[in-house]
Amino acid sequence: MGPYQGTGSAVEKDKAGNSWNWMQYGQIFEAPTSKNNLVTVWVPDYWVWFEGRYFCHGHSIQTYWCYNYSVLGHEMPQVLNDDYVPRHQDRILPNDGAKLDAALGNCNVGDILIFYKGDEIIHSARISGFGSGGKTVSTTRFTSKNGYSPCLDLSLKDLLLRYTGTTSLHLYSQGSWTYTPGWLTTNWGRWLSTT
Repeated sequence: MGPYQGTGSAVEKDKAGNSWNWMQYGQIFEAPTSKNNLVTVWVPDYWVWFEGRYFCHGHSIQTYWCYNYSVLGHEMPQVLNDDYVPRHQDRILPNDGAKLDAALGNCNVGDILIFYKGDEIIHSARISGFGSGGKTVSTTRFTSKNGYSPCLDLSLKDLLLRYTGTTSLHLYSQGSWTYTPGWLTTNWGRWLSTT
């Protein structure tokens, strides 16, 4: 993923026809994947309070921290295809503990977990660590964010209780791109001086 580009447009609805009240406090831009495919991203207005400046995809794939944007959900399949590598072949049912434990056994801190409802991506979270019991459903920790809510560090078991509509899961590792904290380090002082 790279920096957003072009001139922003007002948020009315995304390409999938969704309209979220909180998205009115930002603009829509495009950003390139590592394969130069442009995807739609949301950039918050400069005055938006911290927790409202990004949502789950900007958090899990770290584009907020690097470039000040969150990728819109319907664009995530393109991002996953271009910038990430699947950790296992098929999606896993959320109640298949044995398959989930096996998939988590091959994961590392920084890998991301995609939550699906049918074919729609409804959430993403990032592996933040592993408990003393190893890499299992109850001991693997995920950092997760939902809309305006603060980031949480939860087990997969706890995350699945929050996303009860999840029909399948898929783990990915960062593939072809390496993030560099650009926006935050470049703009932090300027942002602080305006608050």
